[in-house]
Amino acid sequence: MKHLEYADKICKAAMREGFDWAEITVRNSEELCVRVANSSVCRENVLRDNQTISITACLEGRRGSIKLPGSMHDRVADKLGVLHKQLSAQPVDKEFVMPHSEPGTSHHDLTSGDFLETYGPETLYPALEQALSTVRNTGMRSTGYIEAKQGETAIITSNGTQLTVRDHGISSGFTVDHPDTLGASGSSQESGVCMNRNLVAELVSRTVEEACHTADLNKTTNSVEAGDYTVVLHPRAVADIMRTMLMYRMFDRRRIDENQTYLSSAKDTLRFPAGLTLAQSAELKVPEIDYREVNVNGNLKTCDDLHLLRNGKIQDLHTSAYWAQKTSGLETYGPYASPPVTMSATSEDGFAGGIHQDLDALI
Repeated sequence: MKHLEYADKICKAAMREGFDWAEITVRNSEELCVRVANSSVCRENVLRDNQTISITACLEGRRGSIKLPGSMHDRVADKLGVLHKQLSAQPVDKEFVMPHSEPGTSHHDLTSGDFLETYGPETLYPALEQALSTVRNTGMRSTGYIEAKQGETAIITSNGTQLTVRDHGISSGFTVDHPDTLGASGSSQESGVCMNRNLVAELVSRTVEEACHTADLNKTTNSVEAGDYTVVLHPRAVADIMRTMLMYRMFDRRRIDENQTYLSSAKDTLRFPAGLTLAQSAELKVPEIDYREVNVNGNLKTCDDLHLLRNGKIQDLHTSAYWAQKTSGLETYGPYASPPVTMSATSEDGFAGGIHQDLDALI
């Protein structure tokens, strides 16, 4: 793989610069982007190419990173010198831990077929036109986007780790509104990985239908009397709550151990819905999709699956390299690194089954 050879060349240059350790990531990606305004395609970028070069290096108890576009490949040597000077001038990090990725070569192909066959114009445009015609026929209007991406990533470290990854996926987001009703709008977003062309069409249709459904609800809302109500949350609302908890690192073992978070005192008593599961797994099986991620964290350390929540109870926690060393524990995935955090819930909780009916009734 030419990207791996290029990353190796940069890694050797970094070590000649005098670093103690280096990790080089070269990623080439292609994007197919379509934009929608007033229920019609208004802009498209067909297979926009992009390359990025990321360099992480360690020097005498210090660690730093730089990222530059592939168009600046002739400036890599200069940037390595700048990074070396910056790290030399920094104070030693008292919590520094030298990365210990496992030497060896591995390749992960996360794709499920040819990119253009799965996400190309012959698939996207008919699916998009069918969804938008539904919006136009109801008298509403829509804005939104579809983005399909594929990438090849090569990672190499100075201690002999070589990793190559191929991946592709799609995301879409739409906002639908009633022009004659102020504020009656609805939004929805969807994303998918390793999909086939039939699932792509379903994803686009589902995204637009969800936005239309919400806009119709907002058009017919009525005020309710003051009082206490039992509210059944939409899965997206639950996902937003979980995302906020991750953003504030509430599942961070160190923060809990050092009494820096609410969970320090409430970890064993905080109530979540009984069937709610929050996990990070290198293998995710859902209907018609068998998705496998790379089971390494940001330090290229092989990690076991995490179940932050299992059946509504906190089980696992995120542990950094420093805290794992200090507490003789195991380093884990981070909250924002691959594999992604996934959320699921059993239908008995009222999350997954009949939720729209309950929410509509409340409104």
